[in-house]
Amino acid sequence: MNKFGCNLLALCMIFGGTSVLANEENTSHLNDRLEAAKTDAKRFKSALLRAQKSNREQVEKLTSELNLATSKTSELEKEIEGMRKESLSRVQTLKQELERIQHKSANLQVELSSAKQHSHEQIAELTAQLTSSRLEAGKVKDELLAARKGNTTQIDSLEIELKNAHTKMNGLKNELAEAKTLNAKQLKNFTAWLYNAKNDAEGLKRQISEEQNKFSDQVNQLQAQLSLANQEKSDLMLDLARAKENHQDQLLTMQEQIIIAQAQHEQMRENFQNERSLQYSSNNQNQMSYPESMQACCCPQPLPPIVCYRPNVEESTSWIRGEILVWTAEAGTLDFVIPNFPVSSTPLGQTGEVEEAKFGWDPGFRVEVGHRFRPDFWELALQYTYINIDGTDSFSRPSDPTRVLMPTKDNVSTQATDSARSKVDLFYNVFDLMLARSFLPTKQLIVRPTMGLTGTWMDREMDVKYNGVGSPSNETHNRDKWEFHGGGMRVGIDLDWYIGSGFSLFGKSSLAALIGYYKNTFEADTNNAGSNLPPATIENAKYDDQRIATHLQMQMGPQWGKMWNDVGILIFAGYEVNAWFNVEEMRYSNPTNTTSTITPRHTVINTSTLGMQGFVGKIQLNF
Repeated sequence: MNKFGCNLLALCMIFGGTSVLANEENTSHLNDRLEAAKTDAKRFKSALLRAQKSNREQVEKLTSELNLATSKTSELEKEIEGMRKESLSRVQTLKQELERIQHKSANLQVELSSAKQHSHEQIAELTAQLTSSRLEAGKVKDELLAARKGNTTQIDSLEIELKNAHTKMNGLKNELAEAKTLNAKQLKNFTAWLYNAKNDAEGLKRQISEEQNKFSDQVNQLQAQLSLANQEKSDLMLDLARAKENHQDQLLTMQEQIIIAQAQHEQMRENFQNERSLQYSSNNQNQMSYPESMQACCCPQPLPPIVCYRPNVEESTSWIRGEILVWTAEAGTLDFVIPNFPVSSTPLGQTGEVEEAKFGWDPGFRVEVGHRFRPDFWELALQYTYINIDGTDSFSRPSDPTRVLMPTKDNVSTQATDSARSKVDLFYNVFDLMLARSFLPTKQLIVRPTMGLTGTWMDREMDVKYNGVGSPSNETHNRDKWEFHGGGMRVGIDLDWYIGSGFSLFGKSSLAALIGYYKNTFEADTNNAGSNLPPATIENAKYDDQRIATHLQMQMGPQWGKMWNDVGILIFAGYEVNAWFNVEEMRYSNPTNTTSTITPRHTVINTSTLGMQGFVGKIQLNF
């Protein structure tokens, strides 16, 4: 029946009359003119793009050269300033050396004058002693001559005194000769030192003069280069201004041509639509009626272009998807040390920046398998997510004696804290069984609401160690761990906004509520090394309950896909953020200094949101 209807429609079109042929000829003529107008518009646009690219490249080249000239000018100015500072520093050093030598020369002149005076005084003293000895010897000789006329005993005594006087006089002559020789040597040495000092001073003066002349020459050369660089910079700025002016003129000309071509194109389109309306009116008068089923057979409606790049939402399909995760985590309960705690005022509370244990970036994965069922095209998908994120941190005692390394966890050591180390580990496992339905509300948007069951088992462990100052070192060890195992319900929505050429912007979000078993363990102990106390347990407690946890997930990024009949591929790269509520919890007690069994140990609870975020890359195969 459908084949018969199509044949009947073909016969009607053959025998439509000469008016149909005429309309077709007019339509063909208008189509040719419309295509010509489109070609002109594309040609003008291509010329405009080429002119924009050429002018943009010219402007970028001139701008780059201008930046290089500016950079060269700055470097020359810095070099001149550096040379000026270096020359001034060297001249200042030489001047200081010259002043030192001049001061030394003045001191040598003073010492030379003092030595000359001392030499003259010593020679005069020795000459006076020698004269006195000679007079004494003459007196003794006269007495001896007079005594020879007297008794013999007195003559012998006088001869001995005369001999002693001659010996003393000879000694004084030797001392006088030695003093003259020594003073001559000292005068010679001082004269040589003074001469050398004067030569050094003259050499330094020549160096200072040469340095100043050398600096003047170099500065003159650099200033000449700087002048050339400034001239080149000015020329480049003029070229850049002219290039921008030419670019604006070309843009205005091309824009005018494009406006004219677009106006011609719109006029041709309007004429073409009028001719088609007349043609359709004429054809409707000459055509005979036929059933709607024949129309559907012979004139099917085209499908939206998105089905060439995404699975058709009205067809059955299966898929398998793999995702690579590179995530980190954060929580507000992981503080363990204050690295620079002041000790001058000894505050009662915390003072300074509190450091926390930080997670690193670690890889994980997510896999999913699913199928879309006929006849209503509901989708069923099973998904599993796994990642293990850890991190380590450490701090040492500050070198500043007014600062200490202050723990924020339990630490009953009798020694000051020398180092603190932390390690955190997060194990994350999630299963999802989801039911979904994809819709195509517009030609470029796929909406996919989801709902289903979810389950998780996850735990976070934190390990902190404080080492004391001493030998042996006292170590305090804190361990905190929580676990959550639960299941519940999840709802969400996926949006795939198609852009073109297989590319789209993909986003998804989901919200889950789970109820499950929660367990929290907190322990602390110390080995009491360096003291007479035995190892001791500070805390060892466990807490568990049934609780409700919520999970918020958001993901967004670009996506590309392609379909070959029933087989297709999807590639996604984006970012994902996760937030878990009512699972991250730190429990501990206020330590006391008493062992009393009636003193209460109050529980302190520190809670926070557990966040996970990072990059996601995935590949999905449809078949």
